[in-house]
Amino acid sequence: MKAEGKSWLGTLGIGGSPNLDYFDLFEKALTHSSAGSENYERLEFLGDAVLKLVVSSWLFHDYPLLPEGKLTQIRAKVVSDRCLAEVAERIELGKHLILGAAERRSGGEKKVGTLASALEALFAAVYLRDGMGMATRLIKSLLKEELEETALRPGEENSKALLQEWTQARHSLLPEYRQIKEEGPIHARVFFVEVWLLDQLLGKGEGASKKAAEQAAAREALDFLEEKR
Repeated sequence: MKAEGKSWLGTLGIGGSPNLDYFDLFEKALTHSSAGSENYERLEFLGDAVLKLVVSSWLFHDYPLLPEGKLTQIRAKVVSDRCLAEVAERIELGKHLILGAAERRSGGEKKVGTLASALEALFAAVYLRDGMGMATRLIKSLLKEELEETALRPGEENSKALLQEWTQARHSLLPEYRQIKEEGPIHARVFFVEVWLLDQLLGKGEGASKKAAEQAAAREALDFLEEKR
């Protein structure tokens, strides 16, 4: 594996072993079938199972009040190809894919199925080399944003809508959300957002995604407006 790939793995909190075989496995996880027989397809099979187990356990323990049907719906969305591809794009996995010439010319590094499959293969590689604990930590760090947005706790999904209703009813204006900064490594970003109206700061929030931070800012704004009543 090239130094660039090893460095990228480091930003995800994995890799770092002096063992060459260690990186050979990760290279296979990033190799498309168009580039040779030693590719990610078998790893993808295992990674799919690891991913579903981690997400299922995560949902079961963190959302004890949700019925089985809702848990199944959330898991299906979080482990879907589209969701996984979005995560893969966020961590710039496509830049490190090993593709055949024809596949690269056809934009293979941006294909939803390819990105999702390679990410699952990466999960399998971590599981095989570093164990279930490390695989669980990686999956949770990468999918935290998607899972929380899919399974928002009671009331959180209404904060922005309620604030918008309030500002439109009283001022015929929409609140303005401003991202102030973002911090943390690529796999565990934290976003900071403020919400303003008529040059007045109403609330601040932070979260694992910009949307989550906006929801937190809206909740603080609603609390602020309630106190002024």
